[in-house]
Amino acid sequence: DHYTGVMSDFQSLFSTFKEALGPQSASNPAGNNGSKKDGSLSMKEKIDKIWRITQIKKAKKSDASLPSTTNQMKVKVAICATIIDELTHEPIWKNWARDNEVEFFVHAKYPERIRSSWLKTKVLPFSHKPNWNDFRVIKAMLDTMKEALNDKSTTHIVFVTESCVPITKAENFIEYLRSYPDKSFMKYHDSSTGTRFDELEIWSKLSKTFPLPSLHKALPGWITICRTHAEQISAHDEFVESFEHVWAPEEVYFPTLMALTGALPDCVENNSLTFAEWPSGRLDNKAHPITFQFNRRIIEEWQGRGHFFARKFVEVIDVDYWNDIVNECAAGFKRQHVCNNGNDADNEQPQQKKHKP
Repeated sequence: DHYTGVMSDFQSLFSTFKEALGPQSASNPAGNNGSKKDGSLSMKEKIDKIWRITQIKKAKKSDASLPSTTNQMKVKVAICATIIDELTHEPIWKNWARDNEVEFFVHAKYPERIRSSWLKTKVLPFSHKPNWNDFRVIKAMLDTMKEALNDKSTTHIVFVTESCVPITKAENFIEYLRSYPDKSFMKYHDSSTGTRFDELEIWSKLSKTFPLPSLHKALPGWITICRTHAEQISAHDEFVESFEHVWAPEEVYFPTLMALTGALPDCVENNSLTFAEWPSGRLDNKAHPITFQFNRRIIEEWQGRGHFFARKFVEVIDVDYWNDIVNECAAGFKRQHVCNNGNDADNEQPQQKKHKP
């Protein structure tokens, strides 16, 4: 019996090693987890197998050179929005995307309430009805991403909400992506650098199923990922339910899946292209990002820090006012962004109609 058990363990390890070194598709680097053999594995066993294969692949360090990609690569951006029943800054997004390779994919909590004829053409025909701090937000994001991947020309996914606004011109953003081929972008940390709250509400819950080194959190959770990483994430959507009782699950799911499949950290830039800020002070105020008033001063500052989008803006922004500021502050964006306009005056926009509660 002991001999049989040892041989079984050896055969399992050898099989895993063969899968790791064999040719795999870009969307499923951990092998065919839909096989009959893998179908008998528990959730934890599946995750452990993917993790082992990822580590073997990293250790292999193939000498084969990667195909070169120039900054003339074709870029098509998919804006994947998760909303309630309207895209508050719709005129701005339409203006931003005009004459550029940009498409929109929208999940609405209440699609039947949508009034915009344009938005109706972008929304998914079903809803997961996610609440705040709900793992169904992950499902909503995944489904917009999968819809975007059906377009073979999509190269990048940008996750947003109704309170997000672009703060640079689309052509600057696209040019920036060309400078980082096959890279994704998020500000992340792992379980060794998280807070005590993270330890209690995230790491301790997920470490029963996931290897602790694979657990990561991105803040903000509205990230930008390349097609290769999006396909890898899509290939393993059976793990979503494991995040049901995790705090801010979407902030944890995507970076953890990217670590599990080997994209993070080597192929991920550790900076967020979307600006968001949380209040300090009382704990009960820290759950939601700060709401801002759109003005030249903050846009100059955030552009200078390398951001292309920002949240949270709940009031309607005049599209001409937005366009003037973005154009005035536009500059060449590579690794660092310097605003051309030297005026630091806090020029507030004219009073606008408030977004309904």
